Amino acid sequence: MMNLGLLLLSLAGAAETAPVMLRVQGIETLLIAPDRPATIRWRAEGPLPADPVRYRVEDFRDSEVCAGIAQRLDRQTIELTLTLAQGYYEVEFAGVAARFGVVAAPARSRPGDPFFAIDSAMSWLVRDPALREGLVGVLRRSGIAMARERLNWGEIQPTRDRFDWNGPRGYETLRQRYAAQGVSLLEMFHSATPWSGTVGKYPGDLVGTAAAWQSIARRWGTMWGGLEIWNEPDIFFGDHLPADQYAAVVKTLAYAVHAQAPDTPLVGGVVAHYHRPFLDTVAACGMLDCVDAASFHTYDQAARMQTLVSQYRDWLAAHQRADMPLWITESGRPWRRGRDRPPADQDIASALDITAKAIEARACGVTRYFAFVYPFYEENENNFGMMDRHGTPLRSFAAYAQAARVLSGKRYLGDLPLDGAQAPVRIFGDGRETVAVLTRSTTIAALRSVETPSPSAADRGEAAVPGDTAAPGGGERESGAAPASTAPGPADKRPVEAAESPRRLRAEALDGRRIELGDKGEIPVVDGLAYVWLDEATPMRLDTDTDAMRLWRLGQAASRRRAAPSPVVLRWQNDPASFHPETAGYRVVGEGSGPHRVVVRAFNLGEVPTDLRLRLDFEDSAARIEDPNPCRVHAAAGGFVDATWNVDLATAFAQADRVTATVRPIEDGTTGALPLTVALIGSPTLDQRLARHARRVRLPLGDSTRWRSNVSANGHLEIEPQPDESVVLTVRFDQGDRWVYPYFELPDELDPRRYTALVLRARCARPATVRIFLWEGTRGVGYLTVGGLIPADGQWHAAEAPFSELTLSPANAPDDNDRLDLDQVRRISFGMNSEADENRLEISDAYLVGPE
Repeated sequence: MMNLGLLLLSLAGAAETAPVMLRVQGIETLLIAPDRPATIRWRAEGPLPADPVRYRVEDFRDSEVCAGIAQRLDRQTIELTLTLAQGYYEVEFAGVAARFGVVAAPARSRPGDPFFAIDSAMSWLVRDPALREGLVGVLRRSGIAMARERLNWGEIQPTRDRFDWNGPRGYETLRQRYAAQGVSLLEMFHSATPWSGTVGKYPGDLVGTAAAWQSIARRWGTMWGGLEIWNEPDIFFGDHLPADQYAAVVKTLAYAVHAQAPDTPLVGGVVAHYHRPFLDTVAACGMLDCVDAASFHTYDQAARMQTLVSQYRDWLAAHQRADMPLWITESGRPWRRGRDRPPADQDIASALDITAKAIEARACGVTRYFAFVYPFYEENENNFGMMDRHGTPLRSFAAYAQAARVLSGKRYLGDLPLDGAQAPVRIFGDGRETVAVLTRSTTIAALRSVETPSPSAADRGEAAVPGDTAAPGGGERESGAAPASTAPGPADKRPVEAAESPRRLRAEALDGRRIELGDKGEIPVVDGLAYVWLDEATPMRLDTDTDAMRLWRLGQAASRRRAAPSPVVLRWQNDPASFHPETAGYRVVGEGSGPHRVVVRAFNLGEVPTDLRLRLDFEDSAARIEDPNPCRVHAAAGGFVDATWNVDLATAFAQADRVTATVRPIEDGTTGALPLTVALIGSPTLDQRLARHARRVRLPLGDSTRWRSNVSANGHLEIEPQPDESVVLTVRFDQGDRWVYPYFELPDELDPRRYTALVLRARCARPATVRIFLWEGTRGVGYLTVGGLIPADGQWHAAEAPFSELTLSPANAPDDNDRLDLDQVRRISFGMNSEADENRLEISDAYLVGPE
C-alpha cells in the first residue's frame, strides 16, 4: 500500500543530492507484534543515493535501542527488519529530523471494549484515501471500538433536491471503509446546509431538515454505531444561542432518524463546558427524552474527571435521569504546534493526560471515552494530533492503545488506600486478572501491607450500550471465562480482595514496555502511570465506598431507550428588537422591560395536519399575559404555524433577573409534543443591581499600579486606567489565539470571603465572550465565568457574576481541592476571548458585593 507516512530523507554524505521523499508502504506495518521479527518498507519517489542508509531506533524515553544500515531492495526501496519488545519506538534515519513512530503490541483479534473510542475526524482532516484506509486498519488492530466522524451536511446535499454522497471529502467511501473493517462509527451532525436557512448556525427549515435526514439515515444508518447531534452548541458552534434553539434541532433529528434507523443510538448535549443554566434549559425542553446518551467534552486535567462526571450526574439527577449513559466525545491534551512531531516531553505529557483521563472516566462509570484527536491537527497555538504530520503514531496513541488493551472488559472494583498516594490507586478486574493503576512509585511490600476494610461493595452487572451486542462490560469474553466481576454482591459487607491469578506479579509502563522490578520489590513509575498485575500472593482489601464507585454504579444501570418522537417541534422566534440571544437565555434589549410580543413556531414534521392548543406559562413570576391563553393554531402537514402572545414583563423583572417561560401543548392524545422552555433575562441598571446587596465595595480600577498585562503571545494590549476609577482595555491580535485577561491586584485590606459576587458595568466594542477570572494566589489556578457576562454589542450593560457559579479553568493549573478558596484570591482578571482582531473593553464600575 503506497502513499503513506510521508518523510523527507536527507542522507548523510550525500549533500549534493536533492532530498528524497520516502513513503512507508502500509502505515499499519508500523504496528508490530512484540518480540517477533517485523519488516517495514519505505519507497522513494526517485532513486536513492548510493551511500548506505543508516538508521537508529529509540524507545519511549528517547534511549537508543538499536542502530544499523537499512537493506536496499531496489533503487527506490529500503527495508528494516526489527525485533522489538512491547512498547513504543521511533525510527530515525541519519541526517533527518523527522521520525517514524512504531508501536509493538499484541493485535486485537476481536472488537474492542466499547468504552475505548477516538475522535478520528478523518472526513475533514485526512484527504489521502490510502492513508485513511491505513488509519482505520490501525484502529481495528489496536482495539479502538468506535471512531467519531464529522459531517458537513451542505457538502453532501448542496441543494434540496440533490445529494452528492461522497461530496468533496469522500464521506461515503470513508464510512464504507469503517464498516468493512468492523470499526463502529459515531456520526456527528455538525453544520446546516445553505438551502435550509439558518437560525444562528442551526438550520431554519426544520421540516426540510427532517426530510433530508430521513434520506441520510436511510442510506447510512446501517453504518452508524450512533449519531451525535451537533458539536458544542453552548459556544460559538451554536452561535452562542440559548439552549432551546439547540433542543429544537435535537427533536427534529430524533424524529427523522426514528423513522429510518430506530435502533441507532442518539447522543445529545455535546457541550464544551459545564454551564448549568444551558444544561437545565435543554433538559427542560425535553432533550433527555429524545436521546439515548448525553455527551460532554473536557480538556481539563485528569484530576478533575471525577468532579466533572459528578457534576453531570447531578444535572441528570435533577431531571430524573441520573443513570443516563454519559459519553465523553472529546478529551485531549495538546502539544505546541510548529513541528511534524512533538518533542518527547510534550508527547509524554499529552500521552499521560489523555490516558489518565480515560482511566478516571472508566472508574467513574462513563460509557464511552473518545480521545481527541487521531490525525495531525493544528489549532491556534496547539496541535492535538495523536499521529504526526505523516500519519505515524505518537506516544499519545501508543499509550491510549495500551490502556485499551489492559483494561478492556475490566470493571472498576474500588481503590487501594495506599499510604502517601496523591491520587487514588484504581483497581480493575474481570474475574481472570486484577490490575492496579499506579501514579507513583511504590513497592510490592507496600501493596501487600494494605489492610483497610471497606464498609460496602460493588454491585454486579453492567448494561451494554444501546445498539451494541458486546458482552456486559463491552470487552472480549473468552469461551468459558469466569463472570466479569470479582466483587461480592450488594448484601456482602466483607472487604473486597483482589482476584487471584496464576500470573506472577508484573508491571507495564504507560506505553506497555515491561517494568523491571527492583531487588527489594520496587515498582518504579517513571512516566507518571503504570499498570501492575496482582497475583495470589498479594491479598489486599479494597475501599469500595468511594465517590467513584457511586458514579460507576450509576453508569451500569440498564438505560431506557428514548421515547417515540413527536412530529411537532416548538421553536422560539426571536425578535432582535426586544431580546438579545446569548448562551444563558434571551436578554431584554436596553434597560426597559415593558410590553413584549412572544412568538412560538410550531413545526409539523409529519404527514397529518394537527390542531394545537399551546399554553404559555411563566411559573410563579409576575409576568402578565394579555392575550387568550392557550393559543389555538392549526399546523398543516409538512408546514408550520406561529402562536403569539403579548406579555408585560415589567413587574416580573423588577422582582428577579430571570423569568422562565414555558410553552406546553394541552395534550389531545395525538401529538405528544415536548415543551419549549426559555430563560428571559432582565437588564437592570447598575444601581438596581447594587441595591440588592447590603455590602459592596468599589474596586479602584483607575490605579495603574494594580494592573499587569496578560494576553496571548500574538496579542498587543494597552491598559488605560482612568481618574474616575474606570479602565479601558484596547487589544490587537496577529494570527493565532485571541484572548486577553490582564490581572488586577486587590487592595490588601479587602477580604474576598466577605463577598458573594462581582457586579460590573461594561461595554465591549466587537464580538467577544467577556469573562472574569478569580485567581488563587500565584499558582495559576483560575476560576472563571463560563458564558459571556455581557452582550458584546457596543452598548453599556450591568452584570453580576456570583462566585458560586464560577468554574475552574481547564486551560490553567489544576486545583488540589477543586473548589474556589476566596481567602487565597488576591487577583481578578477582566477580559475576553475576542472574535475580532481588534477590540476594546471598557469597564466603568466593578464592585464586590455580598450580604451584611
